[in-house]
Amino acid sequence: MALEFPDDPACAHLDRQYMLGEHILVAPVFSADGDTTFYLPAGRWTDLRGGDVLTGPGWIRRRYGIGDLPVFVRPGSVIALGARDDRPDYDYADGVTLRVYEPADGATVTVEIPDLQGRPAATFTVRRTGTVVEVRRGGSAAPWRVQLAGVATVAAVAAGRLAPASSAEPAGVLIEADPGTEQVIVHLP
Repeated sequence: MALEFPDDPACAHLDRQYMLGEHILVAPVFSADGDTTFYLPAGRWTDLRGGDVLTGPGWIRRRYGIGDLPVFVRPGSVIALGARDDRPDYDYADGVTLRVYEPADGATVTVEIPDLQGRPAATFTVRRTGTVVEVRRGGSAAPWRVQLAGVATVAAVAAGRLAPASSAEPAGVLIEADPGTEQVIVHLP
């Protein structure tokens, strides 16, 4: 925390939470009853599992169920989520969902999906220009999806279709890329 937020004095003494890379904050629960307190540095943070958006800086107190893990994501992040949770060895690019968190206008983010040997199997580039979010795939021809976290509606989608909403997904539209497509374009309202 101190390395990612050197100007925030509260981060200098945090020893029960950590950053997983520069975009993901993890705050493990250490109490049997699920009560936990964690610190969010300045900015907007989206709950990876629930989709709630919180604003820091500040201390947050919440109760979590057994097996829950508070994980928060910064704006501008693109998180690749695998299609399977029953085994660690599968084609990671097959059915991958790219969850996009509040991309800034003019920003470009590239994400590589490895194969089982650690070589790139697919590369995705997410770019936002004004109200247009473009996602381009290179490599694998496997099915893929894009989820725009925190976005409830879109004006139009090219080369993809809106997937049915699911209560298991955090708030945000889910777009399934058309079979074989290499680019999905989303027009925001």
